[in-house]
Amino acid sequence: MKLGTTVRRLRRILALAAACALTAGGVAVAPSAATAASPAFDSLELYSGGGAFLAVEYPEASCTGGPETATPSSAIPFEENDARTARSSASVALRLENGSDTLVASTWTRGTARAATEKGLPKKLSLDFRGAVTAAGPGKVGACGLGVGSSLSLSATLAVSRPLWTTITSTASANARVESRISDTADLWYDSRWTRGSSSKTILLAPGSYTLYLHGGSMLAPIDADLGEATAGTVQIAFSPTGSAVGKPSGTALRYASLGAARSCSTHGLSAAVTTSTSRFKRIEKITWKVNGKTVKTLKGRSLKRGKRVVLRLGDRKPASVKVAVELRKGKTSTAAARYLACR
Repeated sequence: MKLGTTVRRLRRILALAAACALTAGGVAVAPSAATAASPAFDSLELYSGGGAFLAVEYPEASCTGGPETATPSSAIPFEENDARTARSSASVALRLENGSDTLVASTWTRGTARAATEKGLPKKLSLDFRGAVTAAGPGKVGACGLGVGSSLSLSATLAVSRPLWTTITSTASANARVESRISDTADLWYDSRWTRGSSSKTILLAPGSYTLYLHGGSMLAPIDADLGEATAGTVQIAFSPTGSAVGKPSGTALRYASLGAARSCSTHGLSAAVTTSTSRFKRIEKITWKVNGKTVKTLKGRSLKRGKRVVLRLGDRKPASVKVAVELRKGKTSTAAARYLACR
């Protein structure tokens, strides 16, 4: 058996644990009357499990597997705007060909799952974890193809009532595995990483029902002796309504002219306004709004009126960076800015 085959078989073992998490997520206990009012996330569940795999088909080395231990599989249901922490572990002993030396490999993973909402809309689903992989014993036994892993999985269902920009990010250390999945009737997004590094991807979710899945854990295959290494990783899905601001508008010019908290995808524009304060209005000489660096609206002279509202036209398909500059009668200029997500 080749090493690639061993690794694939180990991955299938851990994938089976992941499948249990997804299945359990579909039969979670119904929410109580206090939480039944259209939660953003539903069927939230944190699943933990571990296991080991040993291949002994190598002609150049013979070895036998000793006792194997693993955390019993378990699933913890929880609700949105809450967090749950769980731990999983696994170990296996490998007896070498001389019949007396034994190598013991073990791993553990501890992590926390969170599901945050804001104003009735999903905000973030995340799984952060840390752990370790160790192996102790004489010599190298990689030819025996020993693998061991412990993992945590978070599953949920999501009913989307309005389009959402969805950003999936993950980071992983060496010997850590992270996985993410978004699906309806088929996978809209799937990523699995078993190497050190990070990834990020943004997709648009249309109104509908979705299954969300995050997975993280510590894995070692094959095993070499005298190894001890910490593992860590995070995987998350962040949600933002189309047209919403990336952070709040900021800048000193907001004392004199406002920028909307979100652009309107139905009217294809962004509302802005001149201050209603008489004292502040008297200090203004001119107001200029720019979208992606291009001037789209200027108020001065007779067109500049206290409390006046304007609509800045924005293209639906592109994010917009909006800046307002307020020139004061004493010669100073104040500015403010905001960034808005695209509508489609």
